[in-house]
Amino acid sequence: AVGRPLALAAALEDAAGLGHGAAVRAWCEESLALVTAAGADRARARLEPKLGTVAAVPPPEPDPAETCLSQLTPAERKVAIEVGRGRTNIQIAETLFISRHTVDAHLRNIFGKLGIRRRVELATLVAQEGRTT
Repeated sequence: AVGRPLALAAALEDAAGLGHGAAVRAWCEESLALVTAAGADRARARLEPKLGTVAAVPPPEPDPAETCLSQLTPAERKVAIEVGRGRTNIQIAETLFISRHTVDAHLRNIFGKLGIRRRVELATLVAQEGRTT
């Protein structure tokens, strides 16, 4: 599950559902930490009641020195810039010579990395960084 924190979190949550004793709480806490760091709000909301606490692990603070687009891979950055230009997924796929499914995958990764939920938020971030030209 290296490089796949949400898969590890799901496995820990499943193990906690089957286990008993102190290990269950540790697995839930680790799972909560992973989903919180990944910004998976629904998974976090599901895990918090199991621990009997609210927000046992605070969300990570973003590094203000790091720009949003610098967190992305080069391919993700290209897709983000095209979104900033107002292009649809199909237009982006044609422009970058990739499939629309690859565009979808990049957007899911981008949204997760940047902690955003809507395309317009991405376009706004791209415009703020002046990368649409």
